[in-house]
Amino acid sequence: MRIRRVLAALLGLAVLAAAAFWLRAPEVAVARIERGAAVEAVYATGTIEAVDRVEVRARVGGQLAELRVREGDAVRRGDLLARIDAKALSFDVARGQADFDAAQKRREGAPQLDALRAQAKGLEAQLAQGRADLSRAEELKTSGVQTAQQVEREKALVAGLQAQLEANLAQQRDVRIGLDADAARAQAGVATLSARFSDAEVRAPMDGVVMVRRVEQGETVLLNQPLFRVGDLGHLQVEAQVDEADVGQVRPGTSAVVRLPAYQEQLVHAHVARIAPEADRERKSFEIDLELESPPPGLRPGMTAEVNLLVRRHDGVLLAPAASVRDGALYLVASGRVRKRAVQIGIRDLSRVEVSGDVREGDLALLAPADEGARVRPRVEKLPRARPPLPSEAGLTER
Repeated sequence: MRIRRVLAALLGLAVLAAAAFWLRAPEVAVARIERGAAVEAVYATGTIEAVDRVEVRARVGGQLAELRVREGDAVRRGDLLARIDAKALSFDVARGQADFDAAQKRREGAPQLDALRAQAKGLEAQLAQGRADLSRAEELKTSGVQTAQQVEREKALVAGLQAQLEANLAQQRDVRIGLDADAARAQAGVATLSARFSDAEVRAPMDGVVMVRRVEQGETVLLNQPLFRVGDLGHLQVEAQVDEADVGQVRPGTSAVVRLPAYQEQLVHAHVARIAPEADRERKSFEIDLELESPPPGLRPGMTAEVNLLVRRHDGVLLAPAASVRDGALYLVASGRVRKRAVQIGIRDLSRVEVSGDVREGDLALLAPADEGARVRPRVEKLPRARPPLPSEAGLTER
């Protein structure tokens, strides 16, 4: 009986000693190593924009006499958006039209041309008479009445009249060319001025919606000043900036997960449609355009989008907290002590890292630094999730 009491006392002391030992060990947070998918992603920020959009600018300067549209109005190509008061241009058009009318009248009845025509008629009459005289002189020469010298004089007279008539006709052609050119220049001037005057009417360059109206009626606008932005809201995309250090990993067709803060952090699947061929030299980044697979209803240009481009993925691998891996080694808790294991590192994100080697699923990985061999009491917490969630976690379908 006494031996049993002694043994019970010793056992109690051992339990108390173990409890004391355990209670003296500091508590540390750990997470179980799990199997899952490791995804390498390139992060970017961007905005929702219309694929097709046009900045409408003023082609003439002046006061805005009329505004026909506001933001959100649907327009068709050619619809009048605004009218700029351009009285000076209207006067120029009237003056140009008057110049053209005068040129037309000069071309139809120019005094210089009328004088040349009258002179030509006189020369034609003289030429006809000279040819008749030459014919008679040749007949008289045959009969011996007229001398050869007289016949040559008649020939010279006819040749001179012929030359004068040809010179007259050449002058007429030259005057006509000049008059025609004056009329054409005047007509072109009217067309140019009319085109400039029509530029005072600001019209929609495409079918779409007025996204931005930058002016108010009565304002004075300058040449080339932006007035409106018109876009097709039926086809939207994400325009994001990718750092030049990461753009080499991105290709057209690369899958992406887009987070939309305006939709309670909703995730949308997308893919890269285009990559800008040249960098933004100030920001040291490249613009990429992403096509959304299933845009949520009500999506609007200008909304913020956070983009994760999924450049690499490994399924069914061991995942450890990123905080448990230091200097190529994994820090675990086993048998109440901190243990260091050599492992191979794979894909890493901000919260998790792919590991392989001397490690098993279910091992307890440290979530905070601790010295190797130190006694600790593990407190198991959930393994941090990757951010953003993978497409499979978000209910999205992999492409």
